Formats: sequence, structure tokens, C-alpha cells
Amino acid sequence: MNHYKSGLERKEKIIGAAKKCFYEHGYKGTTIAMIAEMVNMPHSLVAYYYKKNQLLTQIHEEYILEILRAIDRQVGEKLDNVLQRHLLLLQLQYQGIYSDERNHAIYRHMMDNSLLSPMITEIVNTYLMECIKEFGIDLPPEVCYQYIVAQYGAYKELTRVYLKEYDLPTNRPLHYFSGTIALRLAGIGERIIAENVDKVEMLLTQMDMSQVRFLV
Repeated sequence: MNHYKSGLERKEKIIGAAKKCFYEHGYKGTTIAMIAEMVNMPHSLVAYYYKKNQLLTQIHEEYILEILRAIDRQVGEKLDNVLQRHLLLLQLQYQGIYSDERNHAIYRHMMDNSLLSPMITEIVNTYLMECIKEFGIDLPPEVCYQYIVAQYGAYKELTRVYLKEYDLPTNRPLHYFSGTIALRLAGIGERIIAENVDKVEMLLTQMDMSQVRFLV
């Protein structure tokens, strides 16, 4: 039991140091040796727990899970449906990442190199599938999957090419649109999506995300 606890504590220290290193030096400028020095551990021990790309994936995974916990704590009882939870997650992630140039640079590296957490991808896929069912649309799973793939492709292009910084008036509508492409393809109407976006905009004003950060 103590060995297990020690392992968890080491991992937490490594993740904390990796966040600082990635933020200060970027992905390419960060090495496992730098992280090991910061946590006063042997290089081989840090490398035993994580490869560099795994650190980045783990950091993003924990960031998204913390956003979901914040949603549940602060406005969970006010959500009307899965769509609003999905849209809140998207917008809170974007605000935290795009409002900081260094966070944004790391996230772009993740998108370019397909380093997003499989677990987070599964969560988003589940939300989208539940949204489609929630509004009474009956489609074969393979068709829903095709729509979700189309949405990911559009979002990746949006992230790589069109979004250079977090400009609230311009980019927030683009994020709402890119986050609902699969739902639009499935037949959920613009009016329904707009009504839920309005509710999410109201909920965003009630949330305090000052303690939830991607890197630092």
C-alpha cells in the first residue's frame, strides 16, 4: 500500500513539474532530464513513469476532468441536458487554453501530433451520441460515428489554421459551431442549438475557473 501511495505521489510531482517546464520552455524545449532535476528524481525513474508525449496527454486529461468536476460542482443542477454540458466543456477548455499564448502553443502541438487523451475523446464521443438520442433522432451507430469523425476533422482544421488567439466575440461562435457539427448533420435544428447556446452563455457567467488551469 505504501509503495502504491509513493508511486502516486511521484507521479503527481512529475506532472506538476512537467506543466511548469512545458509552459516555460515549450514542448520541444522540455526534456525528461529537466523534469527529473526539478523533482529531484533520477532521470531513469521519471522515464519509467512517463515518456514526454505521455506527460502531455496526461496533463490534458487531468485538465478536462477537472473542468467536468467544476461544472458538476458549480452549475450541475442547472443543466437541462447533455448538450449544455458538452458545450460548457468546450467553451471552458477554449477559454483556459486560448487565453494564454503558451498554453495555446502546447495545445496546437497536441492537435498536430494526435496527442489528445483517448479517454477524453471517448467522453466527448459519448456526449455527442447522447445528445443525438436525447433529441429523439434515431440513427445507426456507424452513421453517428461518421458525423463525429467529420466534426473532429473540422475542429482540427479550425484549431490549426484559423484560431491564432482567443478572441471572444469572433472565436466563441466558431467553437460553438465546430462543437455541434455532428449534431447538425444528425438533424438537430439551428433553433434548438441556439437556445442551448444561450443557456450555456448564462451559465458561463456563474462559473469561477480561476483554480482550473491547463499548464500554469
